[in-house]
Amino acid sequence: MESMTNSKYFKVETVEQFKILKYININFKDNALELELLQDNAIKATDKNGEQVIFYYDYEAQKVSSQDNL
Repeated sequence: MESMTNSKYFKVETVEQFKILKYININFKDNALELELLQDNAIKATDKNGEQVIFYYDYEAQKVSSQDNL
């Protein structure tokens, strides 16, 4: 696995991804997760143990949600 991504310098492409990244920055330590853009409203995160979760912006709820049963 590559070194963990510093989320403060991670580049996003959409407003929804920015909101997800803001959520990650508030709830996780720097460099705790490897991040990967998936869709306009989703980012996949992998921790140092290989555990993965997809964070996505839920348009109906107007908040960041997650799916961890990958």
